[in-house]
Amino acid sequence: MRENSQTQAYHQLQWRLLRRRWPFLGIFLGLLLLLWFGLAQQQRQQRQYVQAYQQHLVKNSQRFTKLFGTDSEETLGFQLERQALKQPRRYQRQYLNSLVRTFGTAAQVAQLPQQVPFAAVIPGNRQDGSIFYKAQEVDLTIRELSLVQRQGLTPFYPARILNHETTKQNFLGTEAQYQQYGPRFGRRFYTNGWYYLQYQLRQPLAIALVVSCLLLFSLDFPSSLRKKAAGSHWLQLQQLSPRYQYFSNFAVKAVAALVTLALFFAGFMVGSLLFGAPGSLGYPILVWQTAKRFSFMPLWQNVLLKFGWLYLLTLCAFALAQLVALVSHSGLLSFFGTSLICVLSLVLPAVWWSPLSYFNLNGAADRYLSVTMGQGSPLLTTLVLLGWLALLLGAGALVLWWPTRARRVVSADLQA
Repeated sequence: MRENSQTQAYHQLQWRLLRRRWPFLGIFLGLLLLLWFGLAQQQRQQRQYVQAYQQHLVKNSQRFTKLFGTDSEETLGFQLERQALKQPRRYQRQYLNSLVRTFGTAAQVAQLPQQVPFAAVIPGNRQDGSIFYKAQEVDLTIRELSLVQRQGLTPFYPARILNHETTKQNFLGTEAQYQQYGPRFGRRFYTNGWYYLQYQLRQPLAIALVVSCLLLFSLDFPSSLRKKAAGSHWLQLQQLSPRYQYFSNFAVKAVAALVTLALFFAGFMVGSLLFGAPGSLGYPILVWQTAKRFSFMPLWQNVLLKFGWLYLLTLCAFALAQLVALVSHSGLLSFFGTSLICVLSLVLPAVWWSPLSYFNLNGAADRYLSVTMGQGSPLLTTLVLLGWLALLLGAGALVLWWPTRARRVVSADLQA
């Protein structure tokens, strides 16, 4: 009974220490403000883009009217697109129909309603009729938008070609042509809460959140484990061993980090409702199977994978910080050292066995990282992070156990 009360008192002490660090929550508030500002910027840029594109359609409609008359397919195509641009769902549907009519199979075209296609959905060379995007990007866009239409999901507005990690190097035009046509035909605006969150869950945000959690939770360790600290002697007299303190400290921080990250993302989503609809959790997100084979996963699954790996990366950072703190007896050194290692993930090459590779949350979730590394899967990512977490925690326990073992050996020798 006395042991339980001592353990409970120690846990209360840990939570009291964490509550003292509430001013550092301002960092998370700052990150939230940046995300909301970025969401507002996406909406502002979308409005500017739509206005500029409407003017582009008007000019081309007038030009083609002079060249070919009001009844030409090109003129009617520009006029149809300008009318459809006023309604996101209508535009997405007619954009998809235009892609299928221009690049789809005969069976796909036969299922379409009789409608003049948009005049220019893909940039190309007018002299030989070639297009600048590979058939891969066009086919993936048709598959994606077909899923969106079939399931009645909130579309991106305006609908555009689905870009991925190799779209730029696959582009068949020149660099100057890519800079000219890429933003017009391939740019997407993440103006809904879920879409913007999925888009921003990438390496920079992952590093910022992990370092913020370190700053919030790790600086008070290992003051109670210093050999000559009065608190360390008192805790050991209460039969709370250094090893117990070590794992208990980690467990408290793990729970606190989970709550903090969950509230952070929940807070963003609640705030994003002030900017508009949240979007559809079932929106199809591209997944690499091989360098030439693709599939789609629902957005909720993509976000859930990223959140889980972000949490595991945070736990690995906590474990590393505690290990460094045990050796150096300095909370500041452990914080800056661990933060530096996290930042190095931006420049170090990706290898499947390194946890730093998986700070690239987007590449890990859409499995492009697996393609570039030659192997990988969501299961392997999870196992690698769990393995490193166990290794770092075990190393810390070993650091605590070794001096105790040495003292026992010396004591045994003296008694002999």
